[in-house]
Amino acid sequence: MEPQLIKCLFGWLAVLFTSKFGINLDQSNIRKSSSFNHRHLVKFVTSTRPSACRAQFDTNSLEIGKAKGNYIVEQWVVPEDGLPAINSNIIHEQQRRGILEEEKNCTLSVALMTLDPIQFPTRTSARKILRKGSILISRKGSFNSTDSSFYEVSEDGVESSSSSSDDDDNSSGASNAGNFIKIPAVEAITGRVGDRVFPGDVLSKQIRMANFHYPKEKGPSFDLPVVYEDDHLAIVNKPAGIPVFTHKGGYGDFTVRAALPRVLAEPQEGTAKGLRRPHPAHRIDRPTSGLLICAKTQPALASLADQFKNRKIEKSYVALLNGVPSQYREISKNLKPKESLDLTDEKWHIINFPIEEKEAISKWKATKICHSPFAKDEILTLVEVQPKTGRKHQIRRHMAWVLDCPLVGDRKYDDGSGYSRLFREYGLFLCAEQVKFEHPFYNSEYGRKEWLSRRLKPYSDCIHEYKCEDGYTVMIEASVGVRPAKYDKFLEGTYDDDIILRKNEVIKQMS
Repeated sequence: MEPQLIKCLFGWLAVLFTSKFGINLDQSNIRKSSSFNHRHLVKFVTSTRPSACRAQFDTNSLEIGKAKGNYIVEQWVVPEDGLPAINSNIIHEQQRRGILEEEKNCTLSVALMTLDPIQFPTRTSARKILRKGSILISRKGSFNSTDSSFYEVSEDGVESSSSSSDDDDNSSGASNAGNFIKIPAVEAITGRVGDRVFPGDVLSKQIRMANFHYPKEKGPSFDLPVVYEDDHLAIVNKPAGIPVFTHKGGYGDFTVRAALPRVLAEPQEGTAKGLRRPHPAHRIDRPTSGLLICAKTQPALASLADQFKNRKIEKSYVALLNGVPSQYREISKNLKPKESLDLTDEKWHIINFPIEEKEAISKWKATKICHSPFAKDEILTLVEVQPKTGRKHQIRRHMAWVLDCPLVGDRKYDDGSGYSRLFREYGLFLCAEQVKFEHPFYNSEYGRKEWLSRRLKPYSDCIHEYKCEDGYTVMIEASVGVRPAKYDKFLEGTYDDDIILRKNEVIKQMS
């Protein structure tokens, strides 16, 4: 079939699908609906917006959700006069087919967009939370709303308390923030994409914030030290040779991700949006050792991903090079056997060499050079590398391709000839030694309040506070502390007998 005919066929199918189900692929009409004054129609039962920034709650003041360990943190009430504004402002007239059956009922996703256009600006965002089972529907008549206070939003955006009755006795203006309509969780319906809502229905948002249980029936099959940990994130020291995630071929429980629940503590009760299992926030190559950042909550995982995307996380690696870079060749000529030289106050060098047609920048400097009879040019160089971009095998490629000094033990990027094969049995000499980033919770609005109560007490050597224009920033600065012993072994010139035997075999093969 011709490509042009295929494109035409898909185009006609898209038109047919749009006209039948009332789905507009162009969401510009929805995004431009900010002029819709929804405040006259909607009455909120709580004034908090936890999904935006709040991550710590007092569970004693919240209603229990339907799912185990979930609590209701936000509610909306469908007005008795329905949601007529969706006819012209939220949903285009051509989209009404399949959405509106009558003037006063609509699909659940459209109701969320109408009741809270800030949190649910598009149908995609509303459907996403519905698929997670986070929205409950309580039909009118299944609960008693006369004992609860509502929060009506005025035109100026200030939420004021008003009773559900017409009495004016409660006009003192006292705040009733946190009051919810008491709804039996068993009678509530878990909202789905195709459900419809009617006047008087109450929509509740539940999030998981209790009963965290990490499986600890058996410990991990390898040693995984914890460098730093709190209720929102953790930093572990990954050993070399252990993959972070499960490969297509499968590693079973022999992964960092599978071992995290067995070495980390569960978040305290009241921690919002906790993940069922801790999740690594980034990747480290299987032969690489060092620090790995893990998230315990969804907001922490999103914040860490954003920091990685915007290159706000500073990572520092230590690597041992087989050979000496050209910048240090003159210094290395005077080295005697089993002699080493510490380099202090050396300036940083920049490598700007694209990888796979993408920008790749690495910042590096040498910290030590030593004589080795088994190395290229009989010199080993210890370097500190700070990658500014995150390309695949960036450090290994830059050292081998640009400096012509592959990492010791690098099977993939060494030349594969001569003495380079002697080091392969010792593994890759690359370690993620230091990491620095902003704490994903303590720099948020609600996290700052908790930090004020914690910073006066001894907490951790890895967490620090720095002054900035906005006040202060809470940073995490973690370090491995002691690098793997094989580094010092090679730098001191103490080798095993087997490497000497393998050297003799290599010499025979070369001759």
